[in-house]
Amino acid sequence: MDPPRNKTLIQTTLPGTAPVEISGITILSSLPVGQTELILLQGDITRLEIDAIVNAANSSLMGGGGVDGAIHSKGGSLLTAECKQLRGCETGEVKLTKGYNLPSKTVLHTVGPIIRSSRHLDPQSLTACYSNSLLLCEQFGLESVAFPCISCGVYGYPNKEAAVTAFAAVQAHLQAHPQTVLRRIIFCCFEDDNVAAYLPHFPATHFTQTFSNRKKTRFWR
Repeated sequence: MDPPRNKTLIQTTLPGTAPVEISGITILSSLPVGQTELILLQGDITRLEIDAIVNAANSSLMGGGGVDGAIHSKGGSLLTAECKQLRGCETGEVKLTKGYNLPSKTVLHTVGPIIRSSRHLDPQSLTACYSNSLLLCEQFGLESVAFPCISCGVYGYPNKEAAVTAFAAVQAHLQAHPQTVLRRIIFCCFEDDNVAAYLPHFPATHFTQTFSNRKKTRFWR
């Protein structure tokens, strides 16, 4: 049996927000917007124990590389079986499954646009990935959601432009839904260059410590 490990609790910036137990995740910054807190993290999205994580899926929904492969691997065969029943997903659409073996309750699978040239971006489709995911959160009463960097990496969307679109989509949703059920919206980056693209949208860093004393991160509502 492993020896007992100490828990680390921190208080996020929004008054009244529940404490967070952190493990192997760097909390870089947070920004309160009304009753919702936007949080910038660097780490493994599959460790987050929240209401929903978003999967940057391919159109088959049957798994792939990067975060898509990690979510399918950790979610297990039942997650893949449910995805098979959904019969694919179009660019900008979102489909919901249970989280199964993941610590998150649900997974929102969305397909981002593939970019062949930096001169021909598709902010409309990328915006749809974020806005449709947030609308599903409203519909199903999901209070916390984490987004990866949709369409970055092999799909070719430039990091800076993708972050601008993602942040704008979230802000537009919150402005349009003043009574939102969402209490935490998390941008979960894995690579340093993704973090660099998001940092200008947040206040100066006030969380800059990596905690690695447990196997997963839990967010309490």
